[in-house]
Amino acid sequence: GEEALELLARHRPHVILLDIRLKGEMSGVDVLKESRKIHPPPLVIVMTGLEEPSVEELKKAGAYTVLKKPLRFEEVDALVRQVGRSFPS
Repeated sequence: GEEALELLARHRPHVILLDIRLKGEMSGVDVLKESRKIHPPPLVIVMTGLEEPSVEELKKAGAYTVLKKPLRFEEVDALVRQVGRSFPS
């Protein structure tokens, strides 16, 4: 989690894919909440196989969308491409 926040601050991506379970003391939810403090905040696509936190809770915390595991590569690829089109080149 801590490393993810360092990378976010350094690279300032438009879109991030974020799992709820991370190594270290921070969870994906913690990273999600902290990412909202970056200006402009990235669009966060959360990936999870867990029932908690709920999709509604994740969206309230700032997730653009939530993908449930198991994931299909085609689904993730299509979503990232769709979202990427909304940003200037």
